[in-house]
Amino acid sequence: MRQTIIDISQSNLKAYDNIKTAVKYENSTCIMKNESLILDKLKPQFKDKTILEIGVGGGRLTPALFEISKDYIGIDWSEKMISRCRERFPHISFMTCDARDLFRFENESIDLIVFSYNGIDYIDHSGRMAALREIHRVLSASGVFVFSSHNWRGGVLRPWQLMQPWRMNPLRHPRSFLKSSIGFLICCFNHKRNRRYEIYDDEFCIVNDQGDDYTLLTYYIDVGKQINQLNECGFKTIEAIDLNGNVLSEIDYMECQDTWIYYICRKAVEEIEG
Repeated sequence: MRQTIIDISQSNLKAYDNIKTAVKYENSTCIMKNESLILDKLKPQFKDKTILEIGVGGGRLTPALFEISKDYIGIDWSEKMISRCRERFPHISFMTCDARDLFRFENESIDLIVFSYNGIDYIDHSGRMAALREIHRVLSASGVFVFSSHNWRGGVLRPWQLMQPWRMNPLRHPRSFLKSSIGFLICCFNHKRNRRYEIYDDEFCIVNDQGDDYTLLTYYIDVGKQINQLNECGFKTIEAIDLNGNVLSEIDYMECQDTWIYYICRKAVEEIEG
């Protein structure tokens, strides 16, 4: 059967660029444990330095980053997301911009770049590599790039694994059963429609996972191959951080099954602590 190829970047943008999704992300304020540890570690170095947040979404990390430096700007490719951020934080700078083309920013003009919540995973492979090269270009010589990405070894949940309304007693919990059943059917419908666009490559895969009720196509890659990508784009020192905030060793790369991995990337070769 011939595979159907689509532009996943545009497909995902349609899913993100609507007011319902923007409001949903606006209400997401939780900072993950590893994110908190990473920001605490970087705060002394980047106090009052230039900070660029890519894929700002609803502004989940904006207050924490703005606390580190007032020289902060948040960008997103979704105009709806940027509009919501401007309403929430009228005193902070935001603009619509695509990570694959950071033409608004000069070479080596940013000290800290953050691309959280696996935002880079909703761009296709060629776009991902373009974004990494652009980020390397605008990052200062002593700067740091922090981002998260889905770990292929963490696995992917299909709708029937994630949602099982038939395990609920409809007589005891009728409303919950109805809500769960409707949600399950929506997820199954979306998954059936989008699964045909999945891609499995030796280096990465693009799968229809549970993101936004299976409306998204998501890039997955294991830790070792992600580090190879970063090396190819010019980053020399890279730390991989698990969900508990631990720095992974090369031995851990093949064994870690955390769904998300954070990466701390530098242009220069440096000694990694701990």
